[in-house]
Amino acid sequence: MTRTVNNISGILLLDKPTNITSNKILQRIKTLFRASKAGHCGTLDPIATGLLPICFGQATKTANYLTNSSKTYRVTGQFGIKTDTGDVDGKIIETQDFSLPKTSESITTVLQSFIGELNQIPPMHSAIKHNGVPLYKYAFKGQTIKRLPRKIFIKEISLNSYSNNLININVHCSKGTYIRTLIEDIAKKMNTVATVKNLRRVSIEGFNDTNMTTWEQLQECGSLDELLHYLKPLDCGLSHLPIIRLNQADSERFSFGQTLLYKLNNEHQHLIYRIYNENNYFIGLAQLNNSNEIKPKNVFKIN
Repeated sequence: MTRTVNNISGILLLDKPTNITSNKILQRIKTLFRASKAGHCGTLDPIATGLLPICFGQATKTANYLTNSSKTYRVTGQFGIKTDTGDVDGKIIETQDFSLPKTSESITTVLQSFIGELNQIPPMHSAIKHNGVPLYKYAFKGQTIKRLPRKIFIKEISLNSYSNNLININVHCSKGTYIRTLIEDIAKKMNTVATVKNLRRVSIEGFNDTNMTTWEQLQECGSLDELLHYLKPLDCGLSHLPIIRLNQADSERFSFGQTLLYKLNNEHQHLIYRIYNENNYFIGLAQLNNSNEIKPKNVFKIN
């Protein structure tokens, strides 16, 4: 029996459940939608919950722009214990007697010291590859690979609550930031150890967690139409990119991948632009160079 495959396009703002990998939940959703093409933006650890955009069809062309965006997390760190994975799913490898400072000001002072550009050493339990092999596979074998520090940027970090050796904070950070490592580094500055107790991604630049859909909601759908109700348009996460609107003739040329002359007198040259036609349909992404040429990077078909 031939299984129907749906050529759908759009973005699902999934509230990822805990205790499952990002790829496994992606495959379940792809199967549920019977989608021909799908991918996720920005891997979340199995322990983590929260915003995981799932891109279907043509939306996969926008995934790179979403993955590179800044992100905000809400994380609870448990201080006084350290695990081999950096979260409570791992094996405890160290414990210390530790009492949190009595005032929030003392904790906030430590947190504020992490704002700005930092050099962060990625954890062994990560998908970064060494000689083509993810680091976590070496970690499972008990091997430790030397990792070079990577530059990250913490835009904002704030204290939500603290009690019983637990600290809950919000972190607004750049792509590539490992929150597990950040919690361990915060603990070092407080002369102790720590691990992540729970982690939730609350936003990605252009998206927030107010319109997320749960796995349970998707399972309750009785038809493809009901599932498609949860999909957002292709440009829903690209509001941070400037816009160029083309007339009908230029829109047609753009749709065929042709470079166009376009005069734009501002400082945004070399940035990526969202391209719309005269009917305000999103038709692609392009770059404007110093020669005032619009060079198509991604062209989207209008159904």
